[in-house]
Amino acid sequence: PIQKGMLFANIRKNKQGVYHDQILRFVEYNEYNPELFVKALKLLVEKHEILRTGFNLTEHDTPVQIVYKKVDVSFENINFEGKAKDEQEKLIRQYLEEDWKKSMSISQAPLWRMTNFQLKEGLICNLFVCHHAIMDGWSDASFATELNNTYLGLRSDSEFKLEKLKCTYKEYVINTLVADSNEKVKEFWKRDLNGYLRSNFPYNINLNTGNLIGERT
Repeated sequence: PIQKGMLFANIRKNKQGVYHDQILRFVEYNEYNPELFVKALKLLVEKHEILRTGFNLTEHDTPVQIVYKKVDVSFENINFEGKAKDEQEKLIRQYLEEDWKKSMSISQAPLWRMTNFQLKEGLICNLFVCHHAIMDGWSDASFATELNNTYLGLRSDSEFKLEKLKCTYKEYVINTLVADSNEKVKEFWKRDLNGYLRSNFPYNINLNTGNLIGERT
């Protein structure tokens, strides 16, 4: 349901960068190898279905999330070494502004892209851009950690392999759907929430425009 809400809001205001996340982080390595970094990124794309996901909201009875077997890894490496710090910051800000204008089509996987800016020997500024419907803050932190560890693992072992997931997102979705249709689960929450009052929005909201209308409810 949360994903659906994000996707519908994205469709209504597609040109306004709704749920278009830009995440910057500085990473320092003793030695930075762009080709090895891409190899690490590809391993994560193979492991995590969400990085190969698109959405179809129109051609099925219910909106669906489509996981592709293979997608192109959207990665760019830009070398700013030798430029002054102020110039580097200016160029990165310009890049972010231009990137913000590139709307994401939710039907086209992958719904993310990545850019590394090389600032000086061993120091990069990593930009991860994604649609919020595929990644939240906790997931991003986990993803960044695993990407870093995978890159370091490949540096010490060219045959480094990732462990398979113990539980996939697909299994989580199935469990959620089963729970939603389980009468015992529904009865539990009815009992548990008995006596609590529903919070009302202070104003009526026009769902077509998002504008406030009318009086307080």
